[in-house]
Amino acid sequence: MENVNLGVFDTAKTYAGHLGKKGSVTDYAIYNYKAPESYLCAYEPTSFPEKISPLLYCAAMTDYQVLVPRAPSKELGEMIVALDLLGKKAYVDNSTISAEEFRPFVKGTKIEAYETAPSEGPDAKNFFAGLRPARENRGLFIPVDSSFVVKSVGTVALGTVMGGTIAIHEELEIFPSGKKFSARSFQVHDQDVKEAGPGARIGIALKGIEVKDVGRGSIIAPAGTVKCASSFEVEFEKSRFYQQEIKEGETLSACIGMHYFSVKIKYIDGKKIGFVTVTGEKVALPDMPVFIAKAEAKMRIVGIGRKAVLLI
Repeated sequence: MENVNLGVFDTAKTYAGHLGKKGSVTDYAIYNYKAPESYLCAYEPTSFPEKISPLLYCAAMTDYQVLVPRAPSKELGEMIVALDLLGKKAYVDNSTISAEEFRPFVKGTKIEAYETAPSEGPDAKNFFAGLRPARENRGLFIPVDSSFVVKSVGTVALGTVMGGTIAIHEELEIFPSGKKFSARSFQVHDQDVKEAGPGARIGIALKGIEVKDVGRGSIIAPAGTVKCASSFEVEFEKSRFYQQEIKEGETLSACIGMHYFSVKIKYIDGKKIGFVTVTGEKVALPDMPVFIAKAEAKMRIVGIGRKAVLLI
């Protein structure tokens, strides 16, 4: 079965409800639909705009995005900025706003080239379930979005396979905690399976691992394959909609996959920026973009970093 993960950016928060059955809900919700040849998971940032992090999670963790603009607003503006920076293949439902209202909001952005999505309704879920993501050939890594204890099973971690394939009995490591385990059992959409490939929504039983060692933002991958550091450098693209100057020593927030944490700018060298975690904690640096945000700013999304490398 193919796996399709879709980020739904709808200011009214109604479009995703037509795409599948509502599943887990935290600061974002996942709607699940099993089509004849694929699983569709639609991610909706339910706690946005109160918090900026769910918007960034739902953008970073999905293969495609659909933008559903209702009216010009700050909320719509931040959705546009995130999707423009990310640059993934995406769609827009043009039926929900007039061209005269929408065009000025997206002028000069990648959203101008978005393909048209079906209006919310039964046709939409079949359209998106029929997409086939063109994924990069990457090694196995699974960003964890939640973990909890199940009686008679132990700790269970939920996440999405962003690259590679996980197989039963594979020896794996949790980053940055460094805890190691054998993948003795896991499920995809509540079904026991022996392997799971890119895009699969997976629950893994972690025998002998405590919840504190595999929290949200942890990465599960083969031993030694994910870099961890308290300071790192990225090639940075500042959003042209963020009007403030960024300075050395400034405290901001970083979002890598499902990990949202505070950082301080260590140095700025042209398009390269060095960051250090405010707490001094080591963070996992998987092959994913790094959103940078400032929660108290009028436009909260500062920009995006790529090609993260650790600093000694």
